[in-house]
Amino acid sequence: MTAPVVTQTNTATSTLSVTTTVSTVGVFGKRVAEASGPLNHALPLSALNTLVVRQQTVKPSSVPTYASACSGTVRYSSACSCIGVTRSTTTVAAPTSIRTSISTITVTPTTTVTATSTLTSTIQATATATCSSFYLQAQGSTVNGQYAVLPGTNDETITSFTPSANNAAVFSIDASGYLYNNGYRANTDTASPATIFFDTPGTFPGSPALRCTRNGRAFSCTGYQSDATLFQLCPSGCSTGSEPCGGVALGTSVDGRCQALSFNAVPAC
Repeated sequence: MTAPVVTQTNTATSTLSVTTTVSTVGVFGKRVAEASGPLNHALPLSALNTLVVRQQTVKPSSVPTYASACSGTVRYSSACSCIGVTRSTTTVAAPTSIRTSISTITVTPTTTVTATSTLTSTIQATATATCSSFYLQAQGSTVNGQYAVLPGTNDETITSFTPSANNAAVFSIDASGYLYNNGYRANTDTASPATIFFDTPGTFPGSPALRCTRNGRAFSCTGYQSDATLFQLCPSGCSTGSEPCGGVALGTSVDGRCQALSFNAVPAC
């Protein structure tokens, strides 16, 4: 028996609606399948990002006259089964899906700010003026702790003292180191010991002027020669015309008739 030739074209259309949400941009491969046997055709590739529909077998609802040998639509769905032909099944490999992912990295720049702070400090300084005038306070002898007194007239000597600085004579030293009181300059004769006189400068050209220094409260002077540095308090005299005549004198040594003493310079302002 010769098997009838059956020519049948079946077109199956299936619409599959798929909603896919992805967080990255990607390209997906298409699924392709081929059927074997009399209905041998391949499904075409669809547009980008569209999944290909699976191949389906369509079952007819009625059997044509030329296929009356098939007892029903189930057998007619495969003409070969009506003549005892065994169908074969071909298994194809599963399609490969390729997924390409593009990641976007957002870089937030970090800004480093360097701040320079300048601190300016203002220090208020109070200027202290040096007091150039002072009192002479005796140290030692019978007038210890008392202040020298002068009448403030020409050609006077220091013969008296007071316990109160308010009643004492005020002294100063000029740039040349000369000792002054009330405009009168201290000088001596060329003897040891020699009484200290306060005269108008130039009155006695032959009388050497005292050179004095003051360092804080420390006070010292030099007479007619460099080693005439010792102060002493002598009694009144000059009746014989010899030194000392009385009062404060300066010499290289302390005379037996006199008392040794020194002076502190006490600021008067």
